[in-house]
Amino acid sequence: MRLVFAVFYIPALLMDIHQAVSDFIVQGGELLSRLRSYEGEMLSDADLHLLRVELHLLDGEAAHLQRESQVRPKKSA
Repeated sequence: MRLVFAVFYIPALLMDIHQAVSDFIVQGGELLSRLRSYEGEMLSDADLHLLRVELHLLDGEAAHLQRESQVRPKKSA
């Protein structure tokens, strides 16, 4: 029973993370537009600091995963 669960659960997780990345990119574009508007000027230094920290963490993790994917042997289709 667990094997059947794993076979269907893993692809669902992959689809969820792909969707999360796609959603993040769309929302990031919207946020960029808002940051460039008068709304961006209303953010406090603390808000801007937290935004920069979060972006730094995401950038570091994405770079780490990209480096790992370049080292890993490619799977044949």
